[in-house]
Amino acid sequence: MLGDLDGDGRNDLVSRSSGGALVWRRNLDGGAYAAAQSIWQPSGPTSFQQLHSLLALDVDADGDLDVEWSVQYIDHFFPDGYAVWVAPNLGGGTFGPRQILPICADYPQIVLLPADPDGDGDRDLVAFASSGLDVQIPAGGEVRGTDLPVPTAPPIPSCAFVDPDEAWETWFAAEYDLDGDGDLDLVRFGPDGVRWFDNLGTTGFAPGSTLTSDWYSYGARFVDLDADGDADFLAAKTAGSVGTLVRRMNAGGAAFGGEQLVASGAPITRTTTPTDFDGDGDLDLVAGDHGSPGTWYFERSGPLSFLPPVDLGALHVQQLLTDDADGDGDVDLLVRGQVPTDGLYWIENLLVTPGALFCTGDAAGCPCSNTTLFGDDEGCRNSTGRGARLRTSGSAIVAHDNLELRVEQARANQPFMLLQGRNSIALPFKDGVLCAGSPSLRILRGTLDAAGRAETGGVSVVTEGAIPGPGQLRYYQAWFRDPQVSVCGTGSNFTNAVAIAWE
Repeated sequence: MLGDLDGDGRNDLVSRSSGGALVWRRNLDGGAYAAAQSIWQPSGPTSFQQLHSLLALDVDADGDLDVEWSVQYIDHFFPDGYAVWVAPNLGGGTFGPRQILPICADYPQIVLLPADPDGDGDRDLVAFASSGLDVQIPAGGEVRGTDLPVPTAPPIPSCAFVDPDEAWETWFAAEYDLDGDGDLDLVRFGPDGVRWFDNLGTTGFAPGSTLTSDWYSYGARFVDLDADGDADFLAAKTAGSVGTLVRRMNAGGAAFGGEQLVASGAPITRTTTPTDFDGDGDLDLVAGDHGSPGTWYFERSGPLSFLPPVDLGALHVQQLLTDDADGDGDVDLLVRGQVPTDGLYWIENLLVTPGALFCTGDAAGCPCSNTTLFGDDEGCRNSTGRGARLRTSGSAIVAHDNLELRVEQARANQPFMLLQGRNSIALPFKDGVLCAGSPSLRILRGTLDAAGRAETGGVSVVTEGAIPGPGQLRYYQAWFRDPQVSVCGTGSNFTNAVAIAWE
């Protein structure tokens, strides 16, 4: 679970350890997380058997995110086997003793959802009971109890029933405006499918309606796939040993069409996360599975189509989360694996690269008409038949100092220099075009490898380029030898250039 527990503007990680404790890890920025700090440590007979919900909600309205969780017990203090707890955040991620959070029902499995069903602007707490009762607890309501094991606590008087006759088991829950009326409806996902409760405003909720009875709720989401303003249904589904992603389009007013295939090709898939991972303005997909380990990326290729999956690694995926873990401006992937065999991982997003490419060989200016194809974004054509490329990864954040520059498609085993300029020019020079203008600095020099490649490889561009701080604009380009058979006969060439606006 993600939440800014220490109030520094970065999302921290909250999880259950293999020993049953609840812990959090401070986000130190740049992709680094601090060692685990305890929120609650089980002891004696009160250690729990199974965690059903874990969330961060400011229930005492003091401006700090508290941590709430629901569990099943196997000891005599809780004969019905349930409890809902809150650990109050005293500020800066320091937590006080856990307290019982009263609910209006006595059921063994409680799934918690922070939501705003009454539309008053604060986050309420909705509890989905496995045996037939949904209740709503307003945020800021009185929290009673102590850290001592007690069998019950007085309920909050303002509890409101959503549907007292609902008797579905709930795996997880969410809120969406499915019918487009401006109110957030409630949706529950479970082994029997997906049901939703229409928010009628001040009059409460309509009885639950079944959207689908198919068993794929672990990987179900609602997201606007076709950008028409309606929340469409997206789910991961398994057909034999092959995982598929399917959709049901919302025509408006919660009128959903039939099931359609979105993408396939990955092994068994049980969870999916839609996010714009490559920064091109549309929603891509990442899917995963905890039985057959694997995580796959589906890039959006059209209005409702996706490219074949790319394997991101064999991780047992229990949960997929998205966050800018390293603070470089793009969306990274966080994976919660199985306990105790797998842990917590984050996968850096390298799809969105810093800087803007310019000075490419597909425009007029190459000295001897040695242009390259439009859209290839490389330098003027060299003796390999292609143009050399300069590419980036990492970030343009000075404090992180993790910008990497990479030369590709140059002449193998030849000398090169990586240059930084303060001005952008377009000067035909040798077989290419020089675009990193003076005053200039040499960032790196060396010899290209057998594939015509080189990279900064940990060399500090901030240090070598004497970047004084954020707000600086610099231009980068690589020169390399291209002797004897060079296209224009001058013996050297350039890559394309990259403009970096340092932050």
